[in-house]
Amino acid sequence: MGPTCEFCARYGVGGRQSAAQPWQPPAWQPPQYSAAPAYPGGNGNAPVDTGINPLELAWARTRVTWVWVLIAAIGLLTIALRWVIATNPQVVLAMGISLLLDPARGSSSEQTTVAIWQVVTYFVLAWVPLAGLVLHSFTSQAQSGIAALASAADLSPMLFQGIAYVMLAVLIWRRSMIALTLATLLFLADSGIYAYAIFDVFQGLWTLSQKFVEMTQQYPSLGTVTNPYDLFHWPWGLVVPIVVRGAILWFLATSFSGMRVVRLDRARRKAAREEAEAQGLAA
Repeated sequence: MGPTCEFCARYGVGGRQSAAQPWQPPAWQPPQYSAAPAYPGGNGNAPVDTGINPLELAWARTRVTWVWVLIAAIGLLTIALRWVIATNPQVVLAMGISLLLDPARGSSSEQTTVAIWQVVTYFVLAWVPLAGLVLHSFTSQAQSGIAALASAADLSPMLFQGIAYVMLAVLIWRRSMIALTLATLLFLADSGIYAYAIFDVFQGLWTLSQKFVEMTQQYPSLGTVTNPYDLFHWPWGLVVPIVVRGAILWFLATSFSGMRVVRLDRARRKAAREEAEAQGLAA
């Protein structure tokens, strides 16, 4: 007989027992996945060093995006205005009359209505490309009133130019420098025509004002009559579209640098992609 019976020795009852060890979870290592090889120039987020500052590239892309959106908006506004003129000519008539009215006169509701129509009119004159050409046809001394009205009533140029601006916006979205140049030149030409038309209007008002002064000097009895062509009665609101057009032209002119940066980045990425493909074929 030993210190432990056969039963206890067989089934581990009694006697010395080792201290229980705490349970340890089995060691587990996550599977290792090999990263996909980088493809130089495969997409816009590929790690390709094109030598361009990322902040500068982001600014250039944002500027190009806003440019094609702006050109597309000008084209769509032109097409929409053509549709409004064709379907609701009374709206255009109200816009034209609003330029001749003084919001300071009349009741408060009439002042508000006239002021709203004037703001809409200035917005149209500032954005729609052919507004300058139409205004010039009305202020041209070489045409009679009926001829000017007939030339302004032809809406096909407005539709064609609106479509042209939309097409140029698509090409600018495709990073076309030629399309950006054409859009800038078209808008510059119409803005020049508009500025010349406004200058012609103010020159005519100045001539009428001088004639009225001469008449009051010849007939002193008219000295008490207020000069209707005084500087304070001129439609100075027509200068607002010139300022807006100038801001748009400045934005278009400063966008050429952004277009060049984007095109340079695109060309370098394309060169890197072609080099990588050539190395893959050689291997």
